[in-house]
Amino acid sequence: MERYIWINPDRLLKAHSKETVEGIDLIVELSPYDAPKAIVGKYEKETGCFLITFEYIDKEAGTSNSYDEGITVSRGKHSGKLLGISMQVNQLPLDKAAIIHLRTIVRKALDQMESEPGKGHLNHRIAKQLLDEDLEKLVAMK
Repeated sequence: MERYIWINPDRLLKAHSKETVEGIDLIVELSPYDAPKAIVGKYEKETGCFLITFEYIDKEAGTSNSYDEGITVSRGKHSGKLLGISMQVNQLPLDKAAIIHLRTIVRKALDQMESEPGKGHLNHRIAKQLLDEDLEKLVAMK
């Protein structure tokens, strides 16, 4: 069973950053192609993996990296945007302590990913915000 959380574009209004380049102040905004339109959570009983997928208006091939505690993160091959997260969980539904632990290890993996060179940092910041707000809703499956 999958759980969809549709992303209202109003939640992405803060998706910009200020940068100064050679003395000129610039505001960099999130591309519509990097703005997630939905987050999907899915538990696979046979593997014991919980998958979180970010859906966008386009499809892009991804590359995957593994991080601590069995977290695998998939990013867009060219854009660097966050495509998905896979993690091992014992069973669903998770209790409150397990959700807090899961939120902590996912955030740690995303922080590690963000410190790596590449693109998509504004997308990563928005993805972390959305997961902070919606992770409990995604894993609240029976």
